[in-house]
Amino acid sequence: MTLGPLKLTPLHVEKPWGGRALSRLFGRTLSEGACIGESWEVSDRPEAQSLVAEGPQKGRALEDLRRTFGEALIGTLASAVSPGRFPLLIKWIDARELLSVQVHPDDGAARALGEPDPGKTEAWIVADAEPGARMVYGLRERMTGEAVRAAAAAGGIEPHLGWVAAQPGDCFMVPPGAVHALGAGIVVYEVQQNSNITYRLWDWGRTGADGRPRDLHLDRAASVLDGGFGPQGPVPPVRIALDGGSRRYAVACSHFAVEILEVRPGGSIADRCDGRSFHALTVWEGNGEIIPHPPPAPSLSVYGERAVGRDLMGATGGVGGNNGLSPWSGEGEVVSRLTPLSAGDTVLVPACAGDYRLTSAPGLRVIKSCVPDLDADVVAPLRRAGVPEEDIRRILR
Repeated sequence: MTLGPLKLTPLHVEKPWGGRALSRLFGRTLSEGACIGESWEVSDRPEAQSLVAEGPQKGRALEDLRRTFGEALIGTLASAVSPGRFPLLIKWIDARELLSVQVHPDDGAARALGEPDPGKTEAWIVADAEPGARMVYGLRERMTGEAVRAAAAAGGIEPHLGWVAAQPGDCFMVPPGAVHALGAGIVVYEVQQNSNITYRLWDWGRTGADGRPRDLHLDRAASVLDGGFGPQGPVPPVRIALDGGSRRYAVACSHFAVEILEVRPGGSIADRCDGRSFHALTVWEGNGEIIPHPPPAPSLSVYGERAVGRDLMGATGGVGGNNGLSPWSGEGEVVSRLTPLSAGDTVLVPACAGDYRLTSAPGLRVIKSCVPDLDADVVAPLRRAGVPEEDIRRILR
C-alpha cells in the first residue's frame, strides 16, 4: 500500500448567502441554480469526509486514511495537538451576501460548555473581493458580553459593529471571542481548527429555507465573546524571496501556520514534509506539478541580501527539516509519480513525504497550511533570514 500526495475532492455546501464564484475562479461545475457558500477542501468530520480523487488511494475517506496511516499521514506535531482527529478544517467561503454576525469559543470554553468539538481559531486569506467590500471584524467600542447580548436581543447590535475593508491578498486572523462576519462580495480561504462550533449573534433579519428567522445563540455567544476586540487591519505577511519565486508567511499560531508560495513562470520551490506535519496545498492561481526532488543546496535572496548555499529555512524552506524519512513512502513503498496541479485543486502531502518541489511553466500561487512548532519553524528561520523582530511578531497570534 502506498502513500503519496493525496488530491482531494471538494465538498460543495449550499448556503442561503452563497454564490457562484467558485465556478468563475476555478472553473468548477456547480449544480444549476445552487448557491454554494462553502467548499470544504480538507475535512475529517462525521458529517463530511474528504475523499481522495485519484491515485492508489482513490475513493478513500480522510478518516480511513488517518486511522490506517496515523502519524505517517498527519505527523507527530499534529497528532500531539489534536489526538484522535485531523487537526484542521479548510474551506473556500463564497459570501455573495452578508454572513451572520458570530463568535467562536476557545478550547477551554468549548469544554466548559459541553461542546463535542474543540474551540475554533481561524484565519482568512481574501482571494477575491468586489470593490468596496468590507467585513465585520470586532466591535466599535469595548462592551461587556451582557451588553452585546442585550443589543442583539433588541435588534440594535448593528451600530456597535466594527467594519474593515477587504482586498485580495489580505490575511485576517480570527481568534476565539472575536465578533466577526464576512461581508458581501468576498471569497476567502479559511483555515481553522477542526471544529464546527458557531454562536450566532445576529443574522440581519434573514430567514431560513422554512421562512422563519434562523436561530441565534445569544447566551453562549455572550459568555465567550471578547468585548475588547476591535477593528484592525490585515496581518502584513513576511515575504522571503527565493530563486524560484517567493514564500510569504501569512499568519502562524499554535494550531496552524499559513504560507503563500508563489512559483514564478518556469521556476520551482522546494519544500519538505519531515514527519512532524502534513502540508495542505491549495492552488489559488495557475497550474503546475508536485514532484519528488532531493534538493541541491540552493541560493536565495533574503530581504535584499544574497545567501549562497544552505537555504535559511532549513535545507528547502518553510516548516520543518529532514529527519531521515524516505520520500513519498507509505508502509515501505516509494511513490515517485508526479501530481499535476490546476487552479482550485487541493492536495494533502503526507507528513512522511520528505522532499518535494512545486514547479510551474506559466506560474503558480499555492496556499500552504500545516501544524507548526512556532519557535523552530517560524521564529528561528525568519530570524536567520534577517527579518526584523516587529515583522515576526505581527504574524504570530
